[in-house]
Amino acid sequence: MALSETIHHKFLKLLLPILCLIPWPLSAASFRFIRANRLESFSNSSVVSIYQDGLGAIWLNSTYGLYRYNGTSLDFLQRPMPKRPLCGNGNELVYICSYDAILCYDIRTNRPRRLCSPEIDYPNCALYAEEEQLWVGSGNRIYKRSGDSLRMRHELPHPHTYITALCRSQAGTLLAATSEGGLYEIDGDGKIHSRMAVAGNICTLYPDSRGDLWIGTMDRGCWRLGCDYKVAGHYHREASGGMQLKNNLVRTFCEDQKGNLWIGTMSGVDRLGTDRLCRTDELGALGESSVWSLRADNQGGIWVGTFYDGIYYCNSDNYPFNPILLPAERKVKLINAMVEDKRGDLWILTDKFGMFRQSAHDGQIRYVAGSGSHKFKSAWYDADEDAIWTGSYMGTLRKYDIAAQSWSDYTFCSEDGTNGPETVNDIKCHDGRLYLGTTHGVLVFDKRSAQIVCSPIKGYNGIVFSLAFDALDRLWIGGIGVLSSTLKPDI
Repeated sequence: MALSETIHHKFLKLLLPILCLIPWPLSAASFRFIRANRLESFSNSSVVSIYQDGLGAIWLNSTYGLYRYNGTSLDFLQRPMPKRPLCGNGNELVYICSYDAILCYDIRTNRPRRLCSPEIDYPNCALYAEEEQLWVGSGNRIYKRSGDSLRMRHELPHPHTYITALCRSQAGTLLAATSEGGLYEIDGDGKIHSRMAVAGNICTLYPDSRGDLWIGTMDRGCWRLGCDYKVAGHYHREASGGMQLKNNLVRTFCEDQKGNLWIGTMSGVDRLGTDRLCRTDELGALGESSVWSLRADNQGGIWVGTFYDGIYYCNSDNYPFNPILLPAERKVKLINAMVEDKRGDLWILTDKFGMFRQSAHDGQIRYVAGSGSHKFKSAWYDADEDAIWTGSYMGTLRKYDIAAQSWSDYTFCSEDGTNGPETVNDIKCHDGRLYLGTTHGVLVFDKRSAQIVCSPIKGYNGIVFSLAFDALDRLWIGGIGVLSSTLKPDI
């Protein structure tokens, strides 16, 4: 049962003041992250964005709502908002997307004003604030605040793309990144210039103190661009040496007072030194938590917001990231998929905590051996083979034989012939073939030959979240928009 807002508020008020009581280690070589909010009422929280306002208060956009911490108290401001970044003008204004407006908070009163335009998709828009101006990216259009309304100012040349991030360039021009990997510059005359295209869906932009622009993507790591927009480095999981990241999903960046650049990925954080090469650090409690937000505060500390693993904090002098631990007997199991077999047993697939089976006979839930710490994303029950097919985050396609109680793994072969992991967000079966919704389109897996038949289905190679077949044997793809594909006999 969910706790009431009041109970959440009371427990959360205990959260951050405890940081002041933590004895920080003095070793400059330590990079230990310590959890800052595994209190009982906040243990399953996702903190998708962190922002520090002009008075030094920390704003948290979490699954429990919007909160503001002023150093002594934690104030509840709003019920849960969309999973979009907070932004502000560095002084008294803070902006956040709600489901039907953009809320503009004045930090002197903590009261919001609603900024509206009927054309804007509020839960999915991108925000960028500076002084008295607010820029909003929605679809392929850019809006600017005018009083309590938002007026369209620019329109990108591609009508079917959508803007995912906005920022200022070193030259003072406005930059817009898109879901298709495009980077556009709007100059002082309002002219739009295409600056480059990267492989992958861009999800964030970050200009560092040196004038370099960092581009984070959903599935291709991150790029570093110089002021001339030429690539100065591509950091990703398959790279070698000092450019190798823990994961290719990069959601956030921040730069600390020593000039280190921190990169938040799906599998924890990576630190680049002042030479912009990756360092191997002991990260302590943070481990491989999925990082949604990073924020360097005015006191030199770093805040880390994670997906369902709460908040972490560090003192930048020695980078300890300190936890307030949840009791050991409590475990968080994020459930991403469930299927029912022919016996009526329910199979429950979690993120990092394995697969479980609830018996229809006695109701008991039992862990399935060998499922380990996979980040399961999808599942399909195969009645013919009495098996569970599972997809995971950056893993293999796995089949669990129920009778034999054994696992089989099937790797993915890329276009250049190399084998590697893949994220499978959905699985559907049609005519003996498995259709896999991945981050690079729909792959087709022939169960009989245990091979990928085509990779991917032509017409769409973006991220896929869901799949469905209709009565006319058309495949419907839910990704960046909704698409349909008529299957050909030779697929």
